[in-house]
Amino acid sequence: MKEEVLMATAIRISIANLGWEIACMRTGEIASIAVLSKRQLMVGERMWTALGGGAMLTTRGKEYFEDWFSAENFEVDEETGFYDMRFTAHEEALESIFKALEVPLSTELEIDPTQDIQHELLEERISATSLLSPADLAQARFIYSRTVRQAPLRTADTSRRSGSASTRRLFRIFQIVLPSDLYQQFLTHPHVTVLSEKELRTTLGGSSAGVTKQGDKIANNLFLG
Repeated sequence: MKEEVLMATAIRISIANLGWEIACMRTGEIASIAVLSKRQLMVGERMWTALGGGAMLTTRGKEYFEDWFSAENFEVDEETGFYDMRFTAHEEALESIFKALEVPLSTELEIDPTQDIQHELLEERISATSLLSPADLAQARFIYSRTVRQAPLRTADTSRRSGSASTRRLFRIFQIVLPSDLYQQFLTHPHVTVLSEKELRTTLGGSSAGVTKQGDKIANNLFLG
């Protein structure tokens, strides 16, 4: 009976570090940006998505959440061997876990939270250059801005390991700060768009995909928050 209760209250927790905003170093101007999804573009669909990806824990970080919050079923990043911040825990621990993960952790527990953002800025785009060159990236600064919660999804979670547990997602938002010339260059890249508040509202807090004024899809990892 105890096992059945625990299974009924199990939830999946997912933490991501995302680059929602770009800022001009000189003027302080800030724009809400999205990039074309390479994966969707390869199948002929235009979808705008956030830069970045899942946060990653060191072995010590994983052990910390296992010991303090009885977290389990961590996903391993096959390329790096580190642990994605995607795991299951009891629903009663959700608020405590979110509070612990609200800001980036120490390097002892968490891998550089801007790692995926930087990787995506440098990777080659389909039929276009990378968003930034290595020399450009060396001039960029990454500033933690805030943490937001994604609204529960309106459709079933199809994550390969989500099973029957519902998923709760926390996004840590970073600003990408660039010198004025790179700021303007970035905004005019063919795989970058600036999203208005009206467009961001169409994802309904991240509970579903949204739409731009041109009719392109907006991924649910972008919303007004």
